[in-house]
Amino acid sequence: MGAKKKPLAFAVGSRAFHAIVAIGASTGGSSVLQHILTRLPKDFPVPITIAQHMPKAFTQSFADRLNAMTQIEVKEAGNNENLRPGVALLAPETRIWVCAVKAMT
Repeated sequence: MGAKKKPLAFAVGSRAFHAIVAIGASTGGSSVLQHILTRLPKDFPVPITIAQHMPKAFTQSFADRLNAMTQIEVKEAGNNENLRPGVALLAPETRIWVCAVKAMT
């Protein structure tokens, strides 16, 4: 394994921000997600969250299919999953994302 990737962060004045890509797609958006994710390099520098309108029975297999065709890791998100650069997390079912900020080193 290579060196651990650090999250992309930047500062504006005295405030620090961490970059994230958030994608939301409705029914029919799966082909667009595939189009986007298959073009990202394996060293993509920020975490990706995906909310796709899709029944629970399909989100795991969809994440597995995307993972097999992309350079980045794509997986169905679990509870309290940590966001990591170069990893796309697909929300199970039609759940919403809640992201809490904590110290990232």
